[in-house]
Amino acid sequence: MNTIQSEDLIVQKLFNDYYTVPSYQREYVWQQDQVNRLLEDILEAKGDFPRTDEGDYFIGSIVVCESKMQNEGSVLEVIDGQQRLTTMIVILCAIRDRITDINQQADISAINSFILNSSFDYMGNAVEKMKLSLQYEESDGILEKLGKRKDVSNVSTNSKSVNNIINAYQYTKEFLAQNYGDEEKTVREFFGYLINKVKVIRVQTISVAQALKIFETINDRGVGLNSMDLLKNLMFMHVKPQEFDKLKMKWKEIVQELEKRKEKPLRFLRYFIMGNYGVEEITEERIYDWFLNNEDKCGYKSDSFGFVELLTKNVKAYANYVSGKNPDGTNNRYLDNLRYFSGSARQHLILLLAARKLDNQLLEKLSRQIENLFFCYTITREPTKTFEKKFAKWSLDLINVKDEEGLDQFLQKYIEDDKRKKKESFAYHLSILTQQSIQQYRIRYILAKLSQSLDEKAWGSTPVYTTLNTYINKDIELEHILPRNPTTSVRDAFDKQDEYKDYVVKLGNLTLLEKSINSSISNGSYENKRVEYEKSNFVLTKAISKKPQVGVNTKINRAVSKLRTYDKWNSVSIEDRQQLLVELAFHAWDMETAAVTTS
Repeated sequence: MNTIQSEDLIVQKLFNDYYTVPSYQREYVWQQDQVNRLLEDILEAKGDFPRTDEGDYFIGSIVVCESKMQNEGSVLEVIDGQQRLTTMIVILCAIRDRITDINQQADISAINSFILNSSFDYMGNAVEKMKLSLQYEESDGILEKLGKRKDVSNVSTNSKSVNNIINAYQYTKEFLAQNYGDEEKTVREFFGYLINKVKVIRVQTISVAQALKIFETINDRGVGLNSMDLLKNLMFMHVKPQEFDKLKMKWKEIVQELEKRKEKPLRFLRYFIMGNYGVEEITEERIYDWFLNNEDKCGYKSDSFGFVELLTKNVKAYANYVSGKNPDGTNNRYLDNLRYFSGSARQHLILLLAARKLDNQLLEKLSRQIENLFFCYTITREPTKTFEKKFAKWSLDLINVKDEEGLDQFLQKYIEDDKRKKKESFAYHLSILTQQSIQQYRIRYILAKLSQSLDEKAWGSTPVYTTLNTYINKDIELEHILPRNPTTSVRDAFDKQDEYKDYVVKLGNLTLLEKSINSSISNGSYENKRVEYEKSNFVLTKAISKKPQVGVNTKINRAVSKLRTYDKWNSVSIEDRQQLLVELAFHAWDMETAAVTTS
């Protein structure tokens, strides 16, 4: 009798069975970075499926054993892979709910069958059973709530696991909206690829002890070769044996730089190819073949060490860009800003790799416009694949820019032109933005950027006003002017009580406030809060109640001239302030004019 079974399963077959994560397992710890990487990798592997088939996509292995728990029935206990399995269920829930957001009449029964299944107990009552159940206490039943389509937007908990699962669900819905818009057909195609072409290897044992031993072995012995390893081997094929040690040290330097920043080597190689050679589309699986077929462009045979040196310079620039710095390690405020809202997205690095030879002054000028455009794409939900191709195409021109005149021409031809085309969409999406329609870290970035832009205009470009860290740190909190948990009197006083929850999460109802001030105003009325807002150091928050004034026709007076104050806080005030923030956003992200700014 075989005590170990190994199967190569597509997701559709994987969830023919039921799974349980036992109570002794750690909680769900995946955050946006891990979820984003999985989604981006699946999206990239999908290509134009089902019109063209690029093959299967392997996402790893799981180790399970037969459950010995009472009343579990035929269930597999998850020993390794619970983060991946949980995420897959969350993604399926997000796909199902995104489809119903688009079309309330849509048939989602097929998708639901991979999330939960209905049966009948001995009394003839219908029972719904999740395909994956989490037994550890920190889960607090959140996966089942998602599976049964219960509203989790207002769940209040101290459990990191619950928060991580909710965030993964919300981020996946946003990812689907950004990449597929309101097209039910394309969302279903993503689902179709996920269940039919995404694969795992499931190793099943008859005991927990045996499963744990296999888990230890898998994690101790690593994985197979990827394009990065194959490229290294290719280099060794074309240098002399006495140069092996030198090449080994050079390659180690490249790998260590990426490991230090926790960056994916294959993503770096993709963006290296796109940014240096203008290749508009290439998957990770095709990286090695691209090098094999393009020796004339990169010269890995004719000048192996020259090619490795080029990789080294690019990887150092890449690592510094990721850290918000110029290639030489000096600070770049606009690259630093990108870190606060880009999350795990790295498409902007394609352009930056093409521009790595620019002097710091020109690079900062370019970085400012890349931040503006990248944010514009994010807000208007431009599909990442679309602007990734654009950046690769633009790189061929950018890599030849040598001076400010050439840079201005590049900015005008590409970035300013794209911003001009998206002005109307930019304004519209900000005008309807809510806390629930975008990731929380991006809401903070938006408010920080608006606050910083206004403060810099009022007080000048001093270090405290040129870094977003002043506005995004542990001492600054996200304040809901109309409180999330109101007293009865506050709720009763609001003019649209039936829509209270909708107005609470609108961008116009949000501001940044120092923790020391926020702790004293709690969930009180606007009449009490406005006095405290005036004590804030942030002009944008201070001016909600009263505009700061200094002298006559001073810099601060001019900066606040277009701001509007509010004597009372109701639905009209929130809507008006949201429109005000849209107006301020045009200045903050250089959307006012198509002309290239030089300040």
